Amino acid sequence: MSCGSVTLVYVTVPFAFVPIFAALDRIPPALREAAADLGAGPVRRFLHVTLPLSLPGVVTGFALAFVYAIGDYVTPGVVGGTGGTMIGRVIQDQFGFSGNIPLGAALGFTLFVIVLAVLGAVRKAGDVQAVFE
Repeated sequence: MSCGSVTLVYVTVPFAFVPIFAALDRIPPALREAAADLGAGPVRRFLHVTLPLSLPGVVTGFALAFVYAIGDYVTPGVVGGTGGTMIGRVIQDQFGFSGNIPLGAALGFTLFVIVLAVLGAVRKAGDVQAVFE
């Protein structure tokens, strides 16, 4: 794992952490206490109470971190040097150094379609309560 990858993870963690923390903070402690009173152990409480209620925050955190990381080309280039290859950097090189504008546009459009597909899947997963019922 290169230094640029570690830095990219370090930069994108807050984008995932904040929505997950907000979702976990909104879960009333009485629900976990009620599950414990009904005999559920820690793992069962997590799987049947905490996870389903925090899943919208987890999905949102994933989407925010993914969109930021997929388009970032500055961080790996500045920190990692030329060792790592990120799609944003490849697209920038096609427009800048290579002068291959059609390939850069095709790669950019492909990246746009991938991001739209991921965001569409995240939107589809918006009603996650039905999955656990």
